[in-house]
Amino acid sequence: MTIKELYRVNPLRFILAAVSYVLIPLSAIGQSYLLMYEVTALSNRNLQLWLLLTVAELLISY
Repeated sequence: MTIKELYRVNPLRFILAAVSYVLIPLSAIGQSYLLMYEVTALSNRNLQLWLLLTVAELLISY
């Protein structure tokens, strides 16, 4: 099947799949950046910032 045929079969499903194929890697990149800042917050002994970043990372992962 070509991409045009896949789109014709079920356009909504095709669009949702295409969007998810873009969002999943972007969220993984965002999580790795947050992890870098988490480690920095821990090394600076900033517990409040570390907790905020940890909660943000958990929310992004779901």
